[in-house]
Amino acid sequence: SPSMIKKSDYSTLPHNELVQMIQPLEIHNGAHRQARAQAGTGAASPAAAASVSELRENAAIGPESRIAFDSDHFKGTCHLLIADLEDSPHLYFKRKSRRYLMCMQGKFKKSIPFSSLYTGQAFNTSIEALPSPPMVSASLKLLGALQPGLCVSLVGDKPYILTPLMTAAQAVIITPPGHESPDLEYCLDADLSDDMTYLGDKFARMSSKKRRSYFGSGRGQGRRRGLKYSVDPDCTYTFTFYSNLLD
Repeated sequence: SPSMIKKSDYSTLPHNELVQMIQPLEIHNGAHRQARAQAGTGAASPAAAASVSELRENAAIGPESRIAFDSDHFKGTCHLLIADLEDSPHLYFKRKSRRYLMCMQGKFKKSIPFSSLYTGQAFNTSIEALPSPPMVSASLKLLGALQPGLCVSLVGDKPYILTPLMTAAQAVIITPPGHESPDLEYCLDADLSDDMTYLGDKFARMSSKKRRSYFGSGRGQGRRRGLKYSVDPDCTYTFTFYSNLLD
C-alpha cells in the first residue's frame, strides 16, 4: 500500500527529509475475467477470435480494472499490467516489447517538493538470499545508469529500491483545475506525453527525456532543481511507468 518512508528507517537515503512514496501493489483482474465470460468457451472463427482478443485488450485497462488507493499523501487510481500473465493484453506487450505498464492518476493532499517524491519498492523483511557481491554491484551499476538518483539498500531489516519520481516516470502530466485530465483507458492505444506547462514556459516544450535529465542531473544539481518545485494539491497528476528491461 502507499506509504511514507522515514530517513531513520533507511539510513543511506541522500537527505534528512521524509521521503514520500507512492507504491500501489495490488492487481485487479475483474475486467479480464468478465471479458473471458463474455467471449464464451466454444470454437470461434478467426474473425471472432480477433474480436475476442480485441475485447480482452480493451478490458485490460477499462474502468473495472482500476485500483483505487488513498494514502496520507496521494489519492487516486492506478492500472497495473504485467506481461506474460494469463490475463495480460498480449497484443500490447508484443507490439511494445515491454514487461509492464503502470498508469496512475490522482491528487496530492499537500504540497511536497519534487525532490522529496520517490517511487519504488520497500520491504518489511530482510532479503534472505542475494547473488554474489560482484553480481549485485554490476546490477546496481546498470540500474543507476538507467535511473538517475537511484537509492538502494539490499541489506538490513528493511531493504528498498527507490528512484526520484520525476526521473522514474516515463510521462508526467499536470492538469490544472478546470481542465480535463488524460483518459487512462487510451494508454494501450498510444503513450502519453509530458505536459508540465503548468510549471511555466520552461516546461511547455520539455520532453520526457529532457525532464528526466533536468531533475536527474548529477552532483546534486537535479535535487536542487527539485527543491524549487512542489506538487499542487489543486492539480491532477498523471504518471505512466513502463520498461522493456525489468519486471
